[in-house]
Amino acid sequence: MADTTESEKQTTSSSYRHLHHASNLHVIIWGGLLAVLVACKNYAGLLAVRFFQGVTEAAIVPAWVVFTSQWYRKEDQAFRVGIWFSMCGFAQMFGGYVAYGVAIHVGKDPHAKLHGWQIIFLILGLFTVVIGIIFYFVLPDSPLTARFLTRDEKALDAEHLRGNEQGIGTKVFKKEQVWEALRDPNTWLYAFWVFAANIPNSIATSFGNILVTGMGYSATESLLLVPPLGAYEVVVLLGLTWLATKTNQRLWWCILGHIPSIVGAILMATTEKAPALVGYYLSGGIPIGWTTILGLTSTNVAGSTKKVTVACIQTIAYTVGNITSPHTFQAKDAPRYLPAKISICIIYFLITVDLYVIRWLAVRENRRRDREREEKGEGYVVEKNHEFLDLTDRENLEFRYSV
Repeated sequence: MADTTESEKQTTSSSYRHLHHASNLHVIIWGGLLAVLVACKNYAGLLAVRFFQGVTEAAIVPAWVVFTSQWYRKEDQAFRVGIWFSMCGFAQMFGGYVAYGVAIHVGKDPHAKLHGWQIIFLILGLFTVVIGIIFYFVLPDSPLTARFLTRDEKALDAEHLRGNEQGIGTKVFKKEQVWEALRDPNTWLYAFWVFAANIPNSIATSFGNILVTGMGYSATESLLLVPPLGAYEVVVLLGLTWLATKTNQRLWWCILGHIPSIVGAILMATTEKAPALVGYYLSGGIPIGWTTILGLTSTNVAGSTKKVTVACIQTIAYTVGNITSPHTFQAKDAPRYLPAKISICIIYFLITVDLYVIRWLAVRENRRRDREREEKGEGYVVEKNHEFLDLTDRENLEFRYSV
């Protein structure tokens, strides 16, 4: 315990002291910008505000990946990521029903001072600002700066996290870790999944209502029919990440969760009305892949600078995927958008294969390290307190990849 306490002292001096302040400030600004959209009068104004929303949003997911790795053991992180990412599904439901209420009570009122979309942005924007302010004062940077933990509890927590082989974070920028991240095949396998999966992302966001309308439902009906996608997403995320935690096999459960989504994409492309709607809902299982990628970034990428670098590359991939997404839905293909639906089938298959390759590489590397340790026998020496030296997953041969 004395060794751990000393490591804690060293780590505290270089911990992410302002990470939670910065990330929550981004949340507050993003919410404020969403509310500001109400005042935009032209395309240029909308474009400018949306640009700065993208700037503020970019830091949020990488920050939460770092938070998760600092607070939880490897075996606990998959379910924790599933919990906080499932909020996207809850938001899908909440936002859909808010939109329906506004459409019914405001959209049909010719004397309303604000358009329906303005009221929606105002409600969701101000709600986000309130949540950001609360988290700004409640969320600590790391266990070592948590005011609700005593000094002894902080030392115990550091010992609890020793098995992660990742330490608890450092703010020292290490360019060699950036270079390692760029050379690591896992970085690009993770990034490919995020990029490719976000190309069809419009079916859950911008084009969700349009797709449902194209299945033979009215615009108002589509506002009520889209939210169940979020409910299915929540069930899949929480259910499969819980099973992954219990069985320590997150990638197999993730691959299994993708299969219904592939079937759903085929149903959307080949059927109409109810069967197509069922297929639309089944596509809500794809986010389990993103929670898995985020979880793998948290557990399988060691080294503070490397972890942030990999997370930032994923954010860029996410952005490029979302920029590409609207272009797959061409006006000339309305109302069925068959080419876009076919591309979704292909993409869902490719990202499922990508997950299998990630697992295969992790298993192969774990076996290689186990074999190397066995071959050296008693000559194999483990450096004392190496867990807190901010080594990368490639530098630390005691590190084993979660699968």
